[in-house]
Amino acid sequence: PRQNAASALSNSMDLSIATTQVATMLTSSQSHLGRTLSFQTHVPN
Repeated sequence: PRQNAASALSNSMDLSIATTQVATMLTSSQSHLGRTLSFQTHVPN
């Protein structure tokens, strides 16, 4: 039972790490997209 609890804890930690990485990727891509759009908006055509 202890081994099962340890593996479950390890799995949940892996899941939270993966979720954090995905959230970081999404946030950085969104801010990059926002910078690109604002840059294009400020450049006179």
